[in-house]
Amino acid sequence: MSVLYILYVMVVGAMILHLTVVSHFKSSAHSALYKRYTANLIATLFNKNSTTTIITSSRHQRNTLIEAIHSLTTHTYDSQREVIKRVVKENNLQEHIFRLLRHASSLQKCRLLTLLSSINLENKTHISIIKKYLHCHNHNIRSHALITLIAAKPTELIPTISSLNFELQPTDTARIITLIRQGTLCVVIEPLLESNNRNLQMLALAIVRSFGIDIADKHLLQIVASSQCSTLVEDAIYTLTALKRPLKYRIIKERLAEASEQQRKKLCRHLSVEGYSIQSIRALLSSEECHDARLLITSYKRQLSQSQTP
Repeated sequence: MSVLYILYVMVVGAMILHLTVVSHFKSSAHSALYKRYTANLIATLFNKNSTTTIITSSRHQRNTLIEAIHSLTTHTYDSQREVIKRVVKENNLQEHIFRLLRHASSLQKCRLLTLLSSINLENKTHISIIKKYLHCHNHNIRSHALITLIAAKPTELIPTISSLNFELQPTDTARIITLIRQGTLCVVIEPLLESNNRNLQMLALAIVRSFGIDIADKHLLQIVASSQCSTLVEDAIYTLTALKRPLKYRIIKERLAEASEQQRKKLCRHLSVEGYSIQSIRALLSSEECHDARLLITSYKRQLSQSQTP
């Protein structure tokens, strides 16, 4: 083995060790700063007499403070927005994020937009920039921009979603529901259910399932009866099952007759697991499908019996 090769290995090893140590200390420093900002934010939020102030002086400090704000607002309900707004303003965090957005990659844009959703946006220019991202060819960017815009203008939920030229995905509705749980967004469900806009109706169904809203039966049956969108009809039927409602209505049976064999089998399995009786299933599906349901129900009961046997 040559001396040059040994020296090469030693140099490369030393470089790797140096980078590892530097990375460790950077990570430790970041973690310590993040914890300090989080503690200061909590002290400011929950102690009205607190004199704690948070002032950043570098890009790294601003990034860490934004992360701390985002973590705090996403894990608490109805945080004191005025306090957060003051910290954001004192540290020019909005301007900082929008400077980063200009040259960010697609993945970085999604992350920055997520962070922006935790900050009260009031600047009209900033909101206009976010609206432009709704027309981006990248769905992930569009999706994150939508959540940021709804968080900034919660009272404009309906016009914002109505103006979209793309269909909401389950991840989109899940993020909107998260805003509701955080207290950022307050929604009146009836206008969404009564809308003719598919996105608004899909969002309404997701909200009904998530919060178990038991006054929506009439609206759900109306969607089943009148909607021309098979996905929306299917979603409305599953929402009724989530509420444990009876499915004996003629319109439901008629719409299921139009469904594919795969869709009916999927519903059959779902009803069996959800505890619907064989009589309820017989009112909706064919004899063969009812036979499959009976086998599933019997198998499930057998499993329960075996699990309860001492």
